[in-house]
Amino acid sequence: LWIALNAPTRVNKLILESGGGVAFKPGTVQAPPSTGSEGHRESTFRALSDPTYENVLERLERIIKDPDEVTEELIHVRMAHYARPDVSKAMTEAYERSGKAGPYFQENELANVKSPTLVIWCDKSTGLGPDAGERIASLIPGAKSVLIPNTSWWGHWQEWEQHNEHVLEFLLG
Repeated sequence: LWIALNAPTRVNKLILESGGGVAFKPGTVQAPPSTGSEGHRESTFRALSDPTYENVLERLERIIKDPDEVTEELIHVRMAHYARPDVSKAMTEAYERSGKAGPYFQENELANVKSPTLVIWCDKSTGLGPDAGERIASLIPGAKSVLIPNTSWWGHWQEWEQHNEHVLEFLLG
């Protein structure tokens, strides 16, 4: 989104997936549940600095609402991902920055996105709900909004076939 706003010629199409970073005007979206993000930052920093099975499992259980969907495969994929020095550094910096800077974007900035945009949102997120995805799409000219049912934060993992179908249709359309 930052690149789409600051270097628009470098972005052909934009896909936003259950992200945050927007300072919504009061009353335009429901606030996330108070229990949704408790400890999320801390568990993320633990997983990034020490990607053990236990630390990654703790983080994933905060992100994915249904513990039965936290598979051994997912834990091991994320362990390998967080163990990469470049990934760990980039994600740590992003989380540190987000804690200090607050939301990255104001609602009125989204009207400046010129790239065709697909907003994919998860319906059971422990963070912002589906209305936030719809709101973001309504603020970006011509954006399309898609809701992936039965997903918490990672529609690309939990309902990957449906997610990929929407992404491919958007990219190839």
